[in-house]
Amino acid sequence: MERRYQVFVSSTFQDLEDARKEISSALLKSDCFPAGMELFPAADLEQFEYIKQVISESDYYLIVSAGKYGSIHSETRLSFTEMEYDFAIEIGKPIIRLLHKNPFDALPGSAIEKTDDGRKKLEAFREKLTKSRLVNFWSDSKELGQQTILALIDAKKRNPTQGWVRGENALTVDLMKELEVLRTQAAKQDKRRTETLVSFNDLAKYTEVPILIDSKNEELPNKKQGVATIANRDIAEAVFRSLISNRAIASISRAASDLLTTQFNFPAEYERFDHYWLELELETVEYFLHYLESKELVRGTASELISDWQLTARGRQHATYLSSLRNLG
Repeated sequence: MERRYQVFVSSTFQDLEDARKEISSALLKSDCFPAGMELFPAADLEQFEYIKQVISESDYYLIVSAGKYGSIHSETRLSFTEMEYDFAIEIGKPIIRLLHKNPFDALPGSAIEKTDDGRKKLEAFREKLTKSRLVNFWSDSKELGQQTILALIDAKKRNPTQGWVRGENALTVDLMKELEVLRTQAAKQDKRRTETLVSFNDLAKYTEVPILIDSKNEELPNKKQGVATIANRDIAEAVFRSLISNRAIASISRAASDLLTTQFNFPAEYERFDHYWLELELETVEYFLHYLESKELVRGTASELISDWQLTARGRQHATYLSSLRNLG
């Protein structure tokens, strides 16, 4: 069945207008629908709530960053671009990262942050982005078309998603609305049960998770540098959130590792490496998948040949409940 994919494109706007055109053109050539600031520039928190919904509905999230940090929200003191990225990480969305190689030296003054505070915020954000293994660097916007296509091919292979199908092969709009009404009613009926029964507090122990590094100064790339001690309840939550957008155990592992990486406070000694991240071993992820299965939140299989995990009805209710907590917060 022929499929199309929706890709949310996140970036600052005016300084990367040409870059976004190159990326959008490449996405259209790759049977994808680009979505982003051209349709709804993030001007306030109310509009940002709608943007989060669009990110949730997209198959992939692509962020392109250069010399600007972006408009800052008055309460969070983060740029809307960074808030979008944090949300995509939080829900386990497959992410493509495209970073300018050397923005402060290569870009003209009009395309870079002029204040020390702006530069510090951008440098901190770039450090957050480069913690992941999957980062592509660019120096000219004309490179972005090819980089986008190659990164998208890799993302589809690593994190396959359901995508969109033609109308004659899909549910009708009326039937989708009817199903949504039924899901909403069921969620309301079981909300109290979900709130009181779904908890990971029975996980009191900790697990040692490998810390991997990738540095130009090291002889071996992606080598283990140390371990981090992570609470089991945090791993269970990261695996559960990653299940919202992923079904294969390898994809779940990568998404959960990225989520834990953003939450972990790495010692200062790791700043000397180009990239460093936490990487859950597949055996660990499988253990927590079976734990979630015992909670009746997921169902599926895990083996070398088959790996297909999905949220149960109760799991979807719990995911909705967690989303409501974020919105209330």
